[in-house]
Amino acid sequence: MKSAVLITAMVLGLVGLAGSADGSPLTWNTCLSPCCYYSLTSSVRIVSGGNPSGSTEADVVFTFQALEDATKTIVTRGFESQNTDGTGNAVKAEIKIWGGGLGVNSSTYPASSDEGSPDHAVDNHGPDEFIVYELPADNTKPLSFKIGWKYSDADIKTWIGGALSLDLLDLLALGTFNWNQGNTLVSSYGFVAESFSNVVENTAQSFTNDAVGRYLVIGAQSGSDNQDYFKVLQLTASVPVPEPALPVLLWLGLLGVTAQAARRRRTRRSRTRAAASR
Repeated sequence: MKSAVLITAMVLGLVGLAGSADGSPLTWNTCLSPCCYYSLTSSVRIVSGGNPSGSTEADVVFTFQALEDATKTIVTRGFESQNTDGTGNAVKAEIKIWGGGLGVNSSTYPASSDEGSPDHAVDNHGPDEFIVYELPADNTKPLSFKIGWKYSDADIKTWIGGALSLDLLDLLALGTFNWNQGNTLVSSYGFVAESFSNVVENTAQSFTNDAVGRYLVIGAQSGSDNQDYFKVLQLTASVPVPEPALPVLLWLGLLGVTAQAARRRRTRRSRTRAAASR
């Protein structure tokens, strides 16, 4: 009985220790296929894109499959700040896809939502524009991103964090989330921010903060010269995978059963000898 209790305790302990580990890097190309500006090694996999039924241009989303694993998808959506200095609430904007990558059409500046070049890029000319990526799983670790096009300059800021329970896409879409140059994500939701200056086209920009989360936000740097325009070409990330605890548990269970059987055999032999000696 004691051994059975001990085995049960060990099994429960292993279950408690079972977690997840970083998986192999995955890549999402987020441009029109074939990409007009660069010859990428693999094709672009767009699962879906466009307006949900009965919605406006600001409700556009794009879903992309990872090149290495089609079951791992990211969902992207465009937003902008309410005010031209990056303050105020977050406002839905139209995400666009081009040969150079993903851009954003402002819904408020200029008055037309059909911005011309270069304003259909992610930019800070007027409101600060940004793209939200819903990643495949909680604790996903973004590794790097590339831009495929820029105009003038490309000073970029990113934010990583959150879990699926946060539902950041819906939260921002309400129009009542105080964007405040992205500072609310850091102060109220624990996101980690990182800045990239003078980003070069088709060159991987590696994240150095080791942050993980369900969401990645990429936007034009607020408070710079208001002349930053770029399109996001590619994203790489490591998606967590469960550690293989089950084989260990099976092995432990088999070991316990074997030990119990051996103990029963020894007990029977002892009783047989005792009976024979009488």
